[in-house]
Amino acid sequence: MSNVASLFLLSTTLGCSTLTSGCIEFLEHRLSEENVEIFWTIANATMNCELMSICVPVTAGNFDGFTSRSTFNTSTDAEILALMLKDDRLYDVPEDSKLRVIASWCAAAAEEEDTKFQVDCFKDLVESINLKKFSMEACASLYASSPMKGLPEECRVCLISAWMSAKTSTRPSDVASSQRNAFRDYVVTYQFRDDNSKALLFNDALEEKTDVNLKFEVPSRPGCAVTFFKDSIYIIGGRDSDGCASSKVDKVNPFSGDISSVSPMNVVRFFPCAAANN
Repeated sequence: MSNVASLFLLSTTLGCSTLTSGCIEFLEHRLSEENVEIFWTIANATMNCELMSICVPVTAGNFDGFTSRSTFNTSTDAEILALMLKDDRLYDVPEDSKLRVIASWCAAAAEEEDTKFQVDCFKDLVESINLKKFSMEACASLYASSPMKGLPEECRVCLISAWMSAKTSTRPSDVASSQRNAFRDYVVTYQFRDDNSKALLFNDALEEKTDVNLKFEVPSRPGCAVTFFKDSIYIIGGRDSDGCASSKVDKVNPFSGDISSVSPMNVVRFFPCAAANN
């Protein structure tokens, strides 16, 4: 399997999608609890969602054991983790186990990132689980658990607030749990406001959906690029208030308008740029 891992990395580096797909097809029925960890790590390092997807069924049978491994938190990207937790093939995994993974991952992130990044990731990841399945007692127990105690108070407040919102929401759980998948059903436009406020206005161009509101406004930077990737909106680069080119990247939840900072680019960037998702 080490040869397959090397071949996959080589094909990814060379941009050979045919060879990459061939590696994934070969691995699909050969992954096991003994070798899935290395390919999970590679999936995160290369941000390859197809490779991640074939790892999920293998991890489902030993979810707690797999996610408790010492290398899981350090090798797992926040977006890949969110996709994993939302995967329907984890239907047998209790929601409290998923929340434990979120808390542990965010606690580990504190060692490398600032508190704001930690809190933003927690808020985004909590959206990946169905809090409606938690009773008041279960929520209180999780609030007081060791993993949650290791997080900033804002994360614990977010948990209670999100749980209360989920319990009082009248929207069907199947709609709420599939927001990211539903995003591809929309045509979204954006424009700058006319008052030089540097704000971006987003709007659902088709206006055919009624389950969510895609009309919202977020701050931006002059010369930034806006791209839609993995069911989220990203505001990339631009110029800061001092006029200097920026490497900042902001992630926008298209269903709530919430904006959070993610890892910056290695180099600064301003004015148009492009992103592609195959």
